[in-house]
Amino acid sequence: MKYCFLVILGIIFFSCNNEKNNSAVSDSKSTELSQNITIIVKNPLQKEIFFDWSSLLDAATQPYEATSAHDTIFIKSNIPVKLNSSDMIRSGKNIQVVQHTFLLYPNDTVFLEKPQSITSISGKSEQRSKELSFFPQFREQFGNYEGWYVPTPFRDDKPAVRLQKIKEAYQNRIAFANQFFKVNHSSASFKDFISKEFYYKQYSDFLALYQENLLKNKAIVKDAQVARFLADFKIDDSASEIPIYGYSVLLLESLLQSDKSEIDFYQNLKTKYSGKTRDIILYRFVDFCILNTSKHISTLYTYFQKDAENIVLKNNLKEQYQFMANTLNSSGNKSLDSSTVIHFSDKKTLTWKQFLEKNAGKITYLDFWASWCKPCIEEMKYSHEVQKKYPNINFIYLSQDENYKHWENSILARNMSKESHYLIGSSKNSAILSQFNITSIPRYMIIDQYGKVLNADAPRPSDAKLKTVFDELLKEK
Repeated sequence: MKYCFLVILGIIFFSCNNEKNNSAVSDSKSTELSQNITIIVKNPLQKEIFFDWSSLLDAATQPYEATSAHDTIFIKSNIPVKLNSSDMIRSGKNIQVVQHTFLLYPNDTVFLEKPQSITSISGKSEQRSKELSFFPQFREQFGNYEGWYVPTPFRDDKPAVRLQKIKEAYQNRIAFANQFFKVNHSSASFKDFISKEFYYKQYSDFLALYQENLLKNKAIVKDAQVARFLADFKIDDSASEIPIYGYSVLLLESLLQSDKSEIDFYQNLKTKYSGKTRDIILYRFVDFCILNTSKHISTLYTYFQKDAENIVLKNNLKEQYQFMANTLNSSGNKSLDSSTVIHFSDKKTLTWKQFLEKNAGKITYLDFWASWCKPCIEEMKYSHEVQKKYPNINFIYLSQDENYKHWENSILARNMSKESHYLIGSSKNSAILSQFNITSIPRYMIIDQYGKVLNADAPRPSDAKLKTVFDELLKEK
């Protein structure tokens, strides 16, 4: 079944990267609310900081990696976000990876610090700081809970043994949570989140073990113990904002319906579920299909826009679909002038020729980057400083991201200028990259006011030579 492989890709990613109280995700009246989660970074020793965040609206995590002494990150979200930090501690030849999970709420302002080796987060109030310490304390007792380096648990055990260990792990987690809440005052919404997070985690832990070969493993549902365990799975609309809930339902359905086509799978989900759960599960499935370029993208997207009630989910999927549709439509076009870029500010798609015309009249410094490229991000702080000194030069940023939301989130999170950012359409096959031989990033180019390339491999913003180049060009002009 072709759909199966699409879901597997997403599920495998989730099992390794496991993974936004008052949410507005399912309330159409609040969809226009703009809420920020503000992360204030304090890193005086300029240690390497790495973390990623995700919510039920993200098919994958959004990474942040830097060594800045100070930074401020903005995450736009009307629902809780799970942030996972990763720190590497070296002792001789041994390396230990410490991963901490933090639950962030809309309108939260938190302080992320790395005084030595371990990243920590605190809130504005004592209660929030205590809540943010939940998973770090959990890790001290049970080890890493989730993140890039957490393998799928109990992989080598037989089904009955796996099931028993997973149930024991669940009971131990709940016992820890109950003890924590006795000692630390926490909000009702935080307690509820943790309770449901742990409940559905046991199902994702178990079901993820069978995703590598769904058709072969489908027989596992006939095992009496497994059947009872799966039959106890609770469908709960109130858990709809918890990322692991949606993943767990999809895991369950992908095993039960492993022989279905993508279209049939969608229709079965639509019939079987209702309310917030139905919207989220359909959204998750169609999003996976879009990201993995299923041949049924157009049909599934049309179905979802008609069937879904949640406006936030519909709008979010629309952006991803339009980006992918543009990518697919332009993937066979090798003409430089006809290759496309998407303007962040107004979301309009421009050909390269239109892009040059839009930015004509000034010398332009092109920055080829991507949200996942650490050196690219590091250079941007220098770029912004140089830009202040040279107002007569355009600074334009061309992203190679293949995921529209990752590109958008990265710009919003760093409060970058929206007017100067563009996304290269069909970046893998874009004639823009092949024409200018962009094989690695960051990469910088300078073009004149007419679009002619003056320097195809210009100095980086952090290189003092760039100012010399600019001074000469402006003198000549």
